[in-house]
Amino acid sequence: RLLGGAAARQAPRAAIGEASRRRVGVQRPLAAPAPAGGWTAACAAGREGLLSAGSALGEPWGAQRRGMAKKKEKKEKGVKGKEKDEGDEEGAADVVAESEALIKDMDEKMVQSIAAFKKEMGKLRTGRAEPGILDNVKVTAYDAEVLLSHVAQVTAPDPRTLSVNVFDAELVKAVDKAIRESGLDFNPQVAGTVIKVPIPKMTQEMRQKMSKIAAAQAENAKVGVRRIRQHCLDKIKKLELPKDDVKRQEKDVQTHTDDNIKTIEEALKVKQTELTTT
Repeated sequence: RLLGGAAARQAPRAAIGEASRRRVGVQRPLAAPAPAGGWTAACAAGREGLLSAGSALGEPWGAQRRGMAKKKEKKEKGVKGKEKDEGDEEGAADVVAESEALIKDMDEKMVQSIAAFKKEMGKLRTGRAEPGILDNVKVTAYDAEVLLSHVAQVTAPDPRTLSVNVFDAELVKAVDKAIRESGLDFNPQVAGTVIKVPIPKMTQEMRQKMSKIAAAQAENAKVGVRRIRQHCLDKIKKLELPKDDVKRQEKDVQTHTDDNIKTIEEALKVKQTELTTT
């Protein structure tokens, strides 16, 4: 009864709704006829059409995206390349600075070598009184052999005389003996703790002998300078500099070497002049 009552109540409502639609000119929509092949085939065809349209529209966009990706990659490579170039430049600058430091150290060693050469050459006897003449004289004192400069002070009161002031009176005889046996052909004169050493005029034979010794010392000094140069060049080659930088550094090294060799030759010339004129 309940179901029948509900149906009875809904029937008048449906009739009223139908009458209202007719009055306002609204018609019930008709169901669309099924397409040929059925709805499944129609959906598949529609999907294919959308995919085709998407491909047609997406191809230019895909190409654009690929182009943008290539530009980005190229830009990143450019940045990395620039950073690498900057790093290489900094590394090259450091290596060049290191090579210049090696050249500076080389020049300092050459100067020291020349200073030692001049000091040794200054000890050579000439016709003039020079305190350095006695620098190599060794004295037996306190059960040991020491340099004369450790037990006495040498001065030149005039161009032809050396004055040796012995610190310990007990060593005067030992100092006198050492000077006589030094091979310098000196004849010292003892006066208390002071020993006078007249400088005799040099014979031609002695001048030639001293000149040869000076020349040998100069040659040894040149060999030392060239050895220092080669040592520096070997170190520079290990730095793996560019060829242009290597050539420039080698030229710089040779310039320093030539200058120092010239200094040695000039010092020898001065000494030989002294040996022949005094």
